[in-house]
Amino acid sequence: GGYVDSSEYLSVGFVSDVLQAFMRFPALLAGSAAWVLVLVLMALWGACLFQSLKQGKVPWLALVVAAAVLLPLAPLVRSPGITLADRYLLLPWAVVSFSMAWCASRLAGAVNVSSPVAVDAFRALPYLTMSYLTMSYLAMPLVIVLTLLHAFPVRQAVAASGKEFDVQAVFLWNHDNSVAYLPSHHALNAFWFATGLQTLKQRITGLSSPVAVVDEIYLTQVDVNRLFTYQSDCQCMQDVTGQVAELRTQFFDRTREGEPLSLTYSYQQGYFAWQFGPWQQGSYHVVSDRLGVLPLPASGRLRVTLEDNVPFYLRYTSAQGWVTYSALQRVVHDTPEVNWSRN
Repeated sequence: GGYVDSSEYLSVGFVSDVLQAFMRFPALLAGSAAWVLVLVLMALWGACLFQSLKQGKVPWLALVVAAAVLLPLAPLVRSPGITLADRYLLLPWAVVSFSMAWCASRLAGAVNVSSPVAVDAFRALPYLTMSYLTMSYLAMPLVIVLTLLHAFPVRQAVAASGKEFDVQAVFLWNHDNSVAYLPSHHALNAFWFATGLQTLKQRITGLSSPVAVVDEIYLTQVDVNRLFTYQSDCQCMQDVTGQVAELRTQFFDRTREGEPLSLTYSYQQGYFAWQFGPWQQGSYHVVSDRLGVLPLPASGRLRVTLEDNVPFYLRYTSAQGWVTYSALQRVVHDTPEVNWSRN
């Protein structure tokens, strides 16, 4: 079912988002050579369809398989999004690979010279026959080369992201709450990684973990003796304690406490529903030392697992760059809708 409210599945906007996401799949698999991949696949599948129709067969099973593979991905399009050829595209790519092998084998068999039908086809349609042979023997090696050329740089980027998590994980495990750290961007988007590791460490060792400063607002609330942050150039944690005063000054300079802001939210039966306002431009983020920093639209409803009584702030960032925060909020399970506003 994914994270999206199931009531949106048949809405025009959601269907449009799904189609646009599915159309990006070739680019995720082959990069800038996606058009070549599409042409090869369309040629293979088109030739197989022609063979099937010529024999009076309609490939209904292929349509059923395609639907069974693609439709479960639809609820993931908006959240968390399909932006990489990762586990979400593993099954679709496996099916595409098997279909290519099957089509290539079938097309090669269609020009078997020992078959009277093939002999007649060869005499009548020599160019079509040669096209079948070309597709059956060259299509798969071409696709392998295209996808590998794209996969290697993508794998390097993914490996760098993995290193980013590894370094912060080691830091969390080897330090206690006498120090603080600024989580990296990717770690903020998957902050359950940090909170889960902290819980695991506490249960195994009984020791505390470094304090996560997920947003500058927390710099004004904690007494930071030493502050670290992840640096991608060295793939290491660096001590930036000397920058704490500057970071606090920058925070106060761009924060406007009296600007209008409102939020309505509830957490009922595993769904978090919200309405933020009154601004139409700019961006909204849920900021929490338990959830990380989550970009959210002005309104929506998501299926998500949240701790009871988990704290958060609503942060609004204007197009001009200034920010404002709500008062501290808490998500309480299955309670009436909460309304907060500042005019």
